[in-house]
Amino acid sequence: MKRIEKVGEIIVRSITLPLRICIGAWKSVESNMPDKIEYQLKLKERRKTMETVKAPINERVATKVMPLTKWFVEQYFQTYELMSSDPRFKTLPPYNQTSCIATVIIATNNALDKSRDARKSAETLQDISKATEERKAVNE
Repeated sequence: MKRIEKVGEIIVRSITLPLRICIGAWKSVESNMPDKIEYQLKLKERRKTMETVKAPINERVATKVMPLTKWFVEQYFQTYELMSSDPRFKTLPPYNQTSCIATVIIATNNALDKSRDARKSAETLQDISKATEERKAVNE
């Protein structure tokens, strides 16, 4: 008889185990969790970035791209003016005239890029020289 009672108790415990686990977890979470969770800093930052509105594309193009475009248009017409004053230019067929202007513009821009790079290199070398002179002055 006692064996049957023990088997019955084990069966009841086994069947009610998931329910008892859920109730225990619920009670422990309920007793240990705070009522409020404060998390302010990152939420405020996200709200600020979400409120930022980009300018319309036509305004962005007008402010960022158009100055450079105006530069290229002016460069093209000044190059054309210079090239058209050369008598050899007029003897070229029209497609060669266009490619001649494009070649001169590309070469000019390439030379400008190289001179900008040369300026950066020169500035770096000047900084190194100044640092070397300062070290010599300190060591003397």
